[in-house]
Amino acid sequence: MIANHQVVIIDVRTYEEYEGGHLENSTNLDVYDQEFKKELDKLSRDKAYLVYCYAGGRSARSQKIMEEMGFTEVYNLSEGYSGWVEANKKTVK
Repeated sequence: MIANHQVVIIDVRTYEEYEGGHLENSTNLDVYDQEFKKELDKLSRDKAYLVYCYAGGRSARSQKIMEEMGFTEVYNLSEGYSGWVEANKKTVK
């Protein structure tokens, strides 16, 4: 899905974590930011989304929030950024 650009990738970590390295073509929306839901509300409900954090906890929380807001196709990168890096997948800074 990622390789074929079939999902919008959202990194829900802090800005500092994001700047330290992230998945290519991802957008940073910090789940702890007061504006998180407001920023999510600007997104189309008709697209597929992949959310990730460092290890999967914050992204699972974000997935639940998005589903409660009416997003119908939300995926959680369960092992997060750390699992991605451990699998030697491409990241950018």
